[in-house]
Amino acid sequence: MKAQIFYSRSSDRSTFVNKILTHFQDEMKGKILIKVNCVSHEPYPTTTHPELLEALLQKLHGRDLAVGDAPAVDLRGFDIKQSTLYKICEKLNVPFINFYEDEMQTVKSVRNYELTFSNIPLTYDYIISLPILKIHMECSMTGALKNAFGYLAKRDRILMHIAKKNIHKGIAELNTFVKPDLTIMDAVQTLVKANEIRHGGLKRDLGYLLASKDPVALDFFGFSLLKKIAPQWKPQSPLEIPHLKNSLDLGIGHSEYQLIKV
Repeated sequence: MKAQIFYSRSSDRSTFVNKILTHFQDEMKGKILIKVNCVSHEPYPTTTHPELLEALLQKLHGRDLAVGDAPAVDLRGFDIKQSTLYKICEKLNVPFINFYEDEMQTVKSVRNYELTFSNIPLTYDYIISLPILKIHMECSMTGALKNAFGYLAKRDRILMHIAKKNIHKGIAELNTFVKPDLTIMDAVQTLVKANEIRHGGLKRDLGYLLASKDPVALDFFGFSLLKKIAPQWKPQSPLEIPHLKNSLDLGIGHSEYQLIKV
């Protein structure tokens, strides 16, 4: 079975969002959570582009909405309330949830992998994820699957980043609990070498906006885009990135996809 990936070779985020939400609007019922990437004080492409979030909130005006994320654990003095994304939510009267500040739950997967993560996503009926496609220092790439990392408790994030827990297994297992219903991935620009500028990330142009219900397929296609602009990047196949292979093996999504231009 091939997953559908909708794409545009454009930076017109508002038009792309309108087309994607028109396509999927009938399935969007009840409470909707928008999972942004607000990992630090850095602007796009480290964090979700404000135009993408604002276009989404405008299109979904009148729905029961919330936006959320939690920042990186190695930052001191960063107040998520000072972020542009938070201020957009304030302007449009949409609550922004810092997942660190709400109730956490600890669960074990059927494979006995223990995770502690926010209870918030499980209280929503529909999740829209807004990742940025980037190369990552510790888990090779960050995209649709890695964006779920923001749900995790600080302790789990630290343990995975210092290799006390397997980060690749953690990403895959987490997506069995909080898989997004729709992912809109921004690949207009990306970062190579690292996932944040403060860690050595370098901006590169890609020129794509992507959307799919299948986060695995998005990351497989995203791999091919990153490889074109970073041919010296170590992995030669998406299957060499453990959290992509693990997620595929767990049935979270598919490796084969059909590209649909919008």
